[in-house]
Amino acid sequence: MFATMKIRYFLLIGLLILVADLFIFGVSDEDWFSFGLSYTLLGFYPILWLKYQLKKRGRMLSTVIQPSGTVKRLPGLLYVVIVVMFFSFGAFWLLNFGLSFAFPGAVDFLLQEDELLPEGGMLFVWMVIYVGILGPVAEEIIFRGLLLNRLTAKLNPIAGLIIANGLFGIMHMDIIGAFIFGVMMSLLYFKTNNLWWPMMVHMLNNSIIMVMQLFHIPDPAFATYTNISQVRDMWLPNTVILAISAVLVILFIRQKTQEINWNMLCR
Repeated sequence: MFATMKIRYFLLIGLLILVADLFIFGVSDEDWFSFGLSYTLLGFYPILWLKYQLKKRGRMLSTVIQPSGTVKRLPGLLYVVIVVMFFSFGAFWLLNFGLSFAFPGAVDFLLQEDELLPEGGMLFVWMVIYVGILGPVAEEIIFRGLLLNRLTAKLNPIAGLIIANGLFGIMHMDIIGAFIFGVMMSLLYFKTNNLWWPMMVHMLNNSIIMVMQLFHIPDPAFATYTNISQVRDMWLPNTVILAISAVLVILFIRQKTQEINWNMLCR
């Protein structure tokens, strides 16, 4: 169903919303602009757009989102989250390690403190809701719903996987980790034809990160570095973590690619 939805119309309306956000919230207050952008362009807009498209086609929301069986599958989803998180730690280190030799200034930028949530007040509450629930739902609709399916229909499944998740990685400023996360979520969607499972993994992933920040739980020691010297010193534990998690990621991708009916995707 997503394959028949026009990307250009979605992007055009999204551009108008972005302009409205700039006009209403401005960019002088980063927290409020982030709030506005999150709840409009990257929040309610994709959800309302999906509801409109479903209504126009006489379909129910359960056509694309089916939560039944969540409790039974929760352990498997948590396993995927843990694998992805450790792979992301290793991938982020690898990116910084490589850049430290060619573009050290880029490493300084990437290692800057970036708080996930604003401090206190109602803005804090709204952003907790967004990061834990609304954001993952909206992003899965955009990247694993519209973009992945439309690009698969127009090009082919491999091109859809690369382009949709490449954009996902760029948006998150995490080319390797977010890209692989997106590929795994895309394969999970292809296998089940159900956006609920990628949404659940995404919500669990974001919630764990958010809880770590809320309760001031530090990152693992191997992922705690603030400058180039520390990045290079941490090569051994990060290489081990990356190697182990990469094997688990490859096994997941291999299993899902064998279970997917690729011929049906190309129709």
